[in-house]
Amino acid sequence: QLATLLAFGVMQVGYSLALFQLSALVSVVLGHRYFHERHTRRRLLGAAIMMAGAVLIVTLGRRG
Repeated sequence: QLATLLAFGVMQVGYSLALFQLSALVSVVLGHRYFHERHTRRRLLGAAIMMAGAVLIVTLGRRG
């Protein structure tokens, strides 16, 4: 919670969102490596879709 508030205080919301989506990708990789979580490809695909949405928010937010 504190990291979220600090990120929103320092960065614009769109950039913070993109950073959080990147952390989701990292957590999937670390979960597979250290905790041997299953369905890694499906989780990576979900994280990639969320990252693509964050990229759209950031790029379209610049235009408007």
